[in-house]
Amino acid sequence: MSQTADPRVRWTMTDLELLPDISNRYEIIDGELLVTKALHWGHQKSTTNTTAELCEQFFE
Repeated sequence: MSQTADPRVRWTMTDLELLPDISNRYEIIDGELLVTKALHWGHQKSTTNTTAELCEQFFE
């Protein structure tokens, strides 16, 4: 009798500690590792500006 192992790797939070701390964003969803690049500073700046404009209009 032989056993078959699930070929799919199940990532855990502990595994995240072993990954390099570079500009990638790591997420684990349902045991699957997802890697995306960090957003460009220009995108972050435009998001901040948009948030500031919305706050001025709705909260003042």
